[in-house]
Amino acid sequence: MASISVKAFHGMKKFALALFLLSFTSLAFAGSEIRLWHNYTHQPSGVVHFSFSIADYKRGLFWGSCGPSTRSLKWMYWIDIAGAGPTYGPEKIKFRNDGNLELPEQSPISGEIKVDTKKKRVEINLQVQENGTLRDFEGNGSFAINERS
Repeated sequence: MASISVKAFHGMKKFALALFLLSFTSLAFAGSEIRLWHNYTHQPSGVVHFSFSIADYKRGLFWGSCGPSTRSLKWMYWIDIAGAGPTYGPEKIKFRNDGNLELPEQSPISGEIKVDTKKKRVEINLQVQENGTLRDFEGNGSFAINERS
């Protein structure tokens, strides 16, 4: 019967405990979130734009090309809104699916994006067309503005 040293056994226990604790940190990062919120002035028009990404993550323990992670990307869009707001209609909204950057930017068919700068929240309620069918945008919801990467 093979035996392991006490030191190796304690090392395995620490590793198992670290994995267990790491799995709980994923709870804070799961779900949909807005990131990279920033503004810029479009040239030559001089119109202020706000740009951000919205993404949805699965939680758990994942092994990717960069090693272990506690979240895995399900979908992501880049959104650009033009003007002073705080409410933006379809004509002021452009979005692009990060899963296929070869596709051109699109505008929603209907709906709006509302920005509350005091509360640092964004409410997205859009309808988009996909393969000739009108559907709710999968990024609809109310989100905190997050300027970090």
